[in-house]
Formats: sequence, structure tokens, C-alpha cells
Amino acid sequence: MKTVAHRGCWSDPSNENTLASLRAAFVDGLDIETDLRLHRGRIVLSHDPVSDDNSPPSLQDLLRLADDFPANSLFLNVKEDGLLPALLENKEWLNKRVVFFDMSVPELVKYSRRLDRRYLATRWSDVEREPVLVERCDWLWVDCFDSGIDFASEKSRSLILEKNPVFVSPQLHGRKADAFLEQIEKLEQELGREFLVCRDVPFNQRSPL
Repeated sequence: MKTVAHRGCWSDPSNENTLASLRAAFVDGLDIETDLRLHRGRIVLSHDPVSDDNSPPSLQDLLRLADDFPANSLFLNVKEDGLLPALLENKEWLNKRVVFFDMSVPELVKYSRRLDRRYLATRWSDVEREPVLVERCDWLWVDCFDSGIDFASEKSRSLILEKNPVFVSPQLHGRKADAFLEQIEKLEQELGREFLVCRDVPFNQRSPL
């Protein structure tokens, strides 16, 4: 099981999505998940709307950082519509291990018309029973808002085997993750694959540098 560090490795939630937190995750050999928004004409890393007195790092800052860690993947959560034109204007991310996900369905249609499927993930969760445009995406972002997904069903196994899944830990929704992680470990043993799990990685839980 490999970790996708949710907004990097941080010592305090205020440090999430900073270049320091993202570098710390890269140094530990982790993939990262971070959030994209548009602010003053730039794509920036921010989960929430950006105020004028705030200056979060830009996507270009992240891509420059990623140059030193070519083996690490970037899972980029599209937090608002309308980012695609800016992404297409500056394609520095094309030679990176980048996956865009969580955009609205109309936006996913637009992304799938312009980008290769290896850059795209569709969502599947306990409240989204049927992933949309699954045939246009190589990746599957698997979430669990209120309960888990029955990974033993024929449909589940087919999706998991066909796509590259990233499983979101229940920890991100305020629930305990022990049983979920045991379920993923069992799935790995049964299918002979290593899976990615997106979770919080507080700084004090990092491995030594």
C-alpha cells in the first residue's frame, strides 16, 4: 500500500498545500494530492476560495518542485470550473506524472475531449454508484463519505482491475480508518497489486529523512 499525502506532510493544518508540506511528502517518497483554483489569472494551490490578501503557491511552483522528484505522482483536485484553458496555455505538466480529478461532470467532458485519458480520473463512491465517463479515464478516485464500498462484488472487482484506483481513507471524513486499511491490504493480497491510499500525513508521522 502506497500513500498519497493529502495536501502534503504538515505539522499544522494551516501548513497544508504549502510548498514546504509538498516537498516534505516528496522527500519521503510519497505521491501527493493538492487542490487547484484560479486566482488573479494564475492557477494556485488552495482548497478554499482565495482572498486578495492571501498568496498561495502556484501550480508552476509545484511543477518546478516536482522536477526534482520525477518518480512521484501529482493528483490535482480541480476545485472550480474554467481551469482548462489556463492548463492548456501552459503545458509544463505534460511531462509529469499528473492526474486531474474531482471536476464537475460537464468539466470532465471538456477535459476528456482535450486531454489523454492517462491524465484523468473519474469518481466512484458510496453516493456515486456509477462512475461517469469511465471509458475516457485511466484512473478511478474511490471515496467513502458515509460508508464503504463492497469491494467483493463482481462490479467492484472489474472496475478495480480495469483502472488505476486511488482509495480515499475514511480518515479524511472524520472516521476511523483501521478496518478500511485492513480491507485494502486484503484486496492487495487477493489481486496481487499495490494500491494507492490518499490520507493525511501529519509531520510527526513522517518517516525519518
